[in-house]
Amino acid sequence: MCLYVTSNPDDGMTFLVHPKPQVGDAVELMYNHPYSETIAAADPTGECTNSCPNSNDGDCDDGGAGSEYAVCVWGSDCGDCGARDPGPSGYMAGSQVTNGKYAVGGHPSDDVVGWYWKASKFMMADESLPLGTYDGVTVVKSPMRKESPDYVAMSTSGHQFALGKCHWIRHAYATEKVGEKCSGYPYGGLSGNPFKGYIFESSTGSLECGALSEKRDKWGLGQMFLDAPSAGKTSTTQYACPHKAPVVASGEHDVNRMFVAGCMVISDASYSAIAEVHVPQMCTTPTDYKKGCMFPRATNYDMSAVQSDTCYFNIQGCTNSLAVNYNIEANTDDGSCIVAVKGCTMKPQYSGVTASTPEYDSSFVGVPLRNVGEVPTPALSSANNYEPSANVLEGCVLSVEGCMDSTALNYDSFANINSNTWCIPIMSGCMMPSTIVGDARIQQETKMHGRDGLAANYDVSATVDSGCIVERYGCMDSTAINYEWNANREGPCWPTTVGCMHPGALNFGCPFDYDRTTGEQIITPCTDAMNNVTQISSHDEFLCTWVVRALPSDSGDGRKSVEAEILVGQDVSTILAEKKDVATLNTLKGLISGAKDDGSEVTVTAGSSNIAVSIEVNSIADMNAGVSALQTALASKELASSLLGLNVLTVPLVYGQVKAPDSDDTAIIVGASVGGAFGFMLLLGVAYFMMKRKQSKVEA
Repeated sequence: MCLYVTSNPDDGMTFLVHPKPQVGDAVELMYNHPYSETIAAADPTGECTNSCPNSNDGDCDDGGAGSEYAVCVWGSDCGDCGARDPGPSGYMAGSQVTNGKYAVGGHPSDDVVGWYWKASKFMMADESLPLGTYDGVTVVKSPMRKESPDYVAMSTSGHQFALGKCHWIRHAYATEKVGEKCSGYPYGGLSGNPFKGYIFESSTGSLECGALSEKRDKWGLGQMFLDAPSAGKTSTTQYACPHKAPVVASGEHDVNRMFVAGCMVISDASYSAIAEVHVPQMCTTPTDYKKGCMFPRATNYDMSAVQSDTCYFNIQGCTNSLAVNYNIEANTDDGSCIVAVKGCTMKPQYSGVTASTPEYDSSFVGVPLRNVGEVPTPALSSANNYEPSANVLEGCVLSVEGCMDSTALNYDSFANINSNTWCIPIMSGCMMPSTIVGDARIQQETKMHGRDGLAANYDVSATVDSGCIVERYGCMDSTAINYEWNANREGPCWPTTVGCMHPGALNFGCPFDYDRTTGEQIITPCTDAMNNVTQISSHDEFLCTWVVRALPSDSGDGRKSVEAEILVGQDVSTILAEKKDVATLNTLKGLISGAKDDGSEVTVTAGSSNIAVSIEVNSIADMNAGVSALQTALASKELASSLLGLNVLTVPLVYGQVKAPDSDDTAIIVGASVGGAFGFMLLLGVAYFMMKRKQSKVEA
């Protein structure tokens, strides 16, 4: 509750005495204005000058809060007054503010409330005057105005008011303002001594001239005469009638009024004889005086108190300090106390939630077991020791879900509850999946081949990865030609089939076979339409058939020649540049007695180092003799290199050839012979080529 008091009526204006509002207080209710210098002082960021002639003289002279004089423009004496804030809209520059009026003189509003004769200045609607500071509280006085609340009526409703008499002297003139001194003859007469008073605002809003002639307490006691209009006597000190007093006609009128605040310590230099409420801040030496509760309805009401203190009223509630709903301000127990029961009040999940609530009981968790994933879970607990009857939170043991088995793989030493199957047993095994599913082999599209996979020993039940063996897909039959010693997944095997793989042989591509009746070797060609070897996997040169059973007659028909194929270590350009082809031809031609003078040639295959020599002879006998002579001369790569002056890499191939007349096709190849190393490498190369081609087919 609030105790409303006013300053001494001899101020002429009615001032409300109150603590200085702090930032955030509802000061607009006091000033009826959304902005005040109280707020402005809390934000001293605006412009401020020292243009006042009296700057830095120790006295604040700009007429604002805390000023001693009003001889300068507001905000022009900051050296003495401190920073002055320009307000939210820069009123220092004369701009319009929120109340629709214009700012001059350093206030958010130029709304003049009245004249304060003691300071010889006009008071603004938002202005307060400091009275002093005591015990950390600053007290100010603010002028009453037309828009201010009716504090007299509010004091009356709170039984904190006093009585008095207001002597009406006359109506105010049009130029007079609230607080100005006025005078007139008593009861409207024109003779006798004129009575003096102040202009005040009546309850109707009119301005009247009047004086407070008598004061009493609210019980009508303690009467003090300030004037005696009926006796024609007037005091030398003038006292103002209360703000909004219902006095508009001649005579003395009973009025309600607020208590008068002041210093009530008789020995203090600022002692006020008419003060009714002691305000320490209004004393020269602030001090407490008869402090106590001044509200009659309080349980600790003190009739002798003149300084307001804490009051206690009859408040019903729980007075048991041990109860959870204990009311420290209650003084009458109403039986509402709730006994404190300590315990854990943290409820489990979904506790108190109706089943019709969307997503009710819909939680799920990821179980860390293999191939399990997310599963529904029962309501999880927040604490292990929830106590439904507890109403004071104490001693909760928070639930930590996890595996509590110390022998498990995922044992959690912090876990204290296992409401799901969290634990994972330790089982060593390969945890890398296999690319083999049943009998079907999974071919990864990004791989260059399908021989290597993932794990060959994948264990779906393993929880600790150990000992994985990488898959190797291939033939595991050690008797097969494509046997792979490191294969661990069965793949296609190729049986070992021996035959002739020399393309010049009559039985090229044929496995070894013979006629069961005659015992002769079968030499039917065994290649397909694309000339691919399809039936053998291993070459044996001794199985190749070179002999023609029926030779053509030794007539002049057909071209008969001795052929030699030589592989050298020089490139083609070197051989041609050094004319080695001609020397080679002449050297070999000189070894054949039946060689013709013309019809012989040397062919060098472009892009390689292969030399083909063809020496034409006169007869089949000459051809056979020539083949025998060259085979002897070229029996080794060393003999061939020495004879030809070339770096011969392998034993040359020598054979006889007969072509039909007017034809480029070879009719018969006779007496062919391949020296040991060269023949073996050539045939091995052919066999390898054929096997790789077949292997690529299998892998595809």
